[in-house]
Amino acid sequence: MNKNLILTLCLTLFFGGIAIAQKRVITGTVNDKVGPLPGATIIEKGTKAGTTTDLNGNFSLTVSGEDAIITVNFLGFAVQQIAVKDKIKLNIVLVENAEALNEVVVNSLGLEVNKRTLGSTYTKVTADQLSNSGEMSVINSLQGKASGVRIARANGDPGAGSNIQIRGANTINGNTQPLIILDGVPISNDNIYGNSSNVAGTSQQSRLNDINEDDIESITVLKGASAAAVWGSEAANGVLVITTKKGRKTGKINIEFKSTVSFDKIAQMHPLQSNYGQGTGGVFDLTSVGSWGDKIADRTGAADEYYTKDEKGWFVGEDGKEYLMIKTKNSKNTYVNENQDKVFQDAISIKNNLSFGNANEDGNYRVSFGSIDQKGFINESDYKKTNIGFNGKYIFNPKLSITTKLDYAHTKSNRIQQNSSIAGLLLGLLRGAPDYDISQYVGDYYDTTGKLFPKRQRSYRNSIGESSNPGYNNPLWTLYKQKAPNVVDRYIFSTDLNYKANQWLSMKFRGSYDTYNDERRYFSPVNSASFTAGSFRLDNINNKILNLDIIAQTKTFSLTNNLNGNFILGYNFNDRDRKSVYNEGQTFLINSMTQTFSNVSQLDPTINLSRKIASYRTYVTASFDFKKQLFLNTSVASEKASSMLGSFIYPSVDMSWVFSDLKIFQNSKILSSGKIRTGVGQVGVKPN
Repeated sequence: MNKNLILTLCLTLFFGGIAIAQKRVITGTVNDKVGPLPGATIIEKGTKAGTTTDLNGNFSLTVSGEDAIITVNFLGFAVQQIAVKDKIKLNIVLVENAEALNEVVVNSLGLEVNKRTLGSTYTKVTADQLSNSGEMSVINSLQGKASGVRIARANGDPGAGSNIQIRGANTINGNTQPLIILDGVPISNDNIYGNSSNVAGTSQQSRLNDINEDDIESITVLKGASAAAVWGSEAANGVLVITTKKGRKTGKINIEFKSTVSFDKIAQMHPLQSNYGQGTGGVFDLTSVGSWGDKIADRTGAADEYYTKDEKGWFVGEDGKEYLMIKTKNSKNTYVNENQDKVFQDAISIKNNLSFGNANEDGNYRVSFGSIDQKGFINESDYKKTNIGFNGKYIFNPKLSITTKLDYAHTKSNRIQQNSSIAGLLLGLLRGAPDYDISQYVGDYYDTTGKLFPKRQRSYRNSIGESSNPGYNNPLWTLYKQKAPNVVDRYIFSTDLNYKANQWLSMKFRGSYDTYNDERRYFSPVNSASFTAGSFRLDNINNKILNLDIIAQTKTFSLTNNLNGNFILGYNFNDRDRKSVYNEGQTFLINSMTQTFSNVSQLDPTINLSRKIASYRTYVTASFDFKKQLFLNTSVASEKASSMLGSFIYPSVDMSWVFSDLKIFQNSKILSSGKIRTGVGQVGVKPN
């Protein structure tokens, strides 16, 4: 009995020792061609044993023995299977998978997810698609790149604002622009007209165009409420998620320089009649608004007949040429094409970008410089932008890292007043008489007594500058005398502090500050159509967005053999503050082109406007997958804001089923990919 017991114990210890001896610990690193891959998954095939790499790409895993095969997986890379054999330390290099890369999208929180898991609607636009558009601005580069997205330009001015609508307007009189997320933080895309509502036809800019297009890696358009409900009322009009470029490890500093030259040419001009002269009812009239006077072809073709200086006075242009008031129009000359050529031009735009960066095991960095010098196809209109950007990441240790981003943009432009305004460019050009030459638009008028009236405007309703009110501006006066310069300085700063608390929980502490100052000037000299005594207006707009996030995120872990899940708990504080100071002065003391309030005799009271909205959101997301084929994403956000009473709840849920993964479709020659998705969410618009 004792012998049998001893024998049994010995055999148990012997074979157990063999089993224990077979198990072994392997270590290694997982990299791509430029550096370590933190978060890569290593699993022993046929078992539940697995682990993930740390921030430096290192891992340690206990496998069953030399016959073990490990599977290495990372989003965007081809899966590798490696036989352990007698290896103790592995150096694994993953290769990018073009198809897998297309599976990665960035959600509204700035986190990468696999698009297979999403049941919401989105479109991803790459950097190459943006640059190949040939456009100078980020917004206009999106045109035609995403279904359901409408880009409406204010006009053709360089730097002019554009309105973005995703699946139409969602509010009657509120803002219809989508929320812009830049590397996980909200930024401004203001396109506001400020206080100078009487300056009709002067276009304003879209602040999204402050971003350097060359810094953008991709833009993801989130179209459904279920995709962005965690942002509550901010996401009522959809979301544009912008991801920027980062430094890459290649063993040396990467330097890139790009230069682009573009040409703009007017495709078609407004068709204008050239059969009838100034007047109405078939009768020539030098002061008429219309151009339905006598038929030009029926004129004699002789020289025009004029009033004498003693009868009507005269005008002396800047070139010294004298002009008398026409009594009888005999000339058959027309100036439609010549006048348009003085206003419009073939425009040229030059864009330069320089960047350099690098990466190593301690982090990465990228520095960029950009410039745009864009001329408009309207003479004197321009848009100049300078960008400086920095994006850097530093890894303190496997648990702690920090990412910092800084963008600066300086823009200058001169905007031409257009539209149907008596001081606008187009009214004076398109309504002007075809037999009137707009040359020599400014000079000195002398009345019948010889009294001098300097710097008068000559237009088709004021042919020798006899009145201080020209009726409509001469188009050249609008181009060269009226001024609407605009200067903007903008700073965007953000930082992410990432902390890996343990193997399954990571924390993100993120803050950002977006501010710009927009100075707008509107100058109308003496003898302008809108302000015959002169006007100077100054509008200063300052906007600030402070955003703070605390995000706790679990890794995806197994709930059962076939069911996996991950969770996010977040808190957001968002403070938006806009202030504007508007001053307007009229009636100049002297006829001067100096833009200063010291030259006005009538200074209106200063208008100070301020708007401040603070909002607080708490949100939870839960995502599940069943057999890597059926996916469910849920979220709920609770929001309070200073502009509304109480709190509001914004729930969302979406589901997708990749049915093409079923066995019956795996070898199908007809169906390569199939997915059914559905989603529903609730967002709202808070009061301004």
